Amino acid sequence: MSRSTFMASLMGSIGAQHGTEDELLGVWDICGESIAKAAADGMASDTTALTKVWCNPYPFSIYLQNAIITPAATLTAHDSNNASVLLLVDNAADGTPATAATWLTATTASSGTGNWATDVGVRPSSYTAANRILLPGANLFWQITKGGSGVVVPIMRIVPVFRKLG
Repeated sequence: MSRSTFMASLMGSIGAQHGTEDELLGVWDICGESIAKAAADGMASDTTALTKVWCNPYPFSIYLQNAIITPAATLTAHDSNNASVLLLVDNAADGTPATAATWLTATTASSGTGNWATDVGVRPSSYTAANRILLPGANLFWQITKGGSGVVVPIMRIVPVFRKLG
């Protein structure tokens, strides 16, 4: 049975007419644990070490569908003095974490996120498709690295959104 057929039978013809398959499947999205950065960097060069923040507790694999940063203050994008906020996953066997989502605080012309506005959601500037799946027991990490002389990253929250696979 195709997804379209499944969605039509599950949601009925009315549901199928009121959204794309991805929008309708979104009702099964799982919000992960919100990740809080409780303080702004003291200096532009300050980084955040690789930190485990969540483990997939489900007996099935999940897919990192989306992630949003909500900053508590502005951040001005810069192409050489910037930060990379990273979400990383491991292989559920204590393997080396690999980057799944990146917020590069460079200008949009340089494929970055551009400037951040207070309380306005910021989507990742890039995803690494091969690393967006969390197996049962796999861990989610975050980290902030800096380029050039860096930038002060404000207080913020990251909310990952997952979708069940299989």
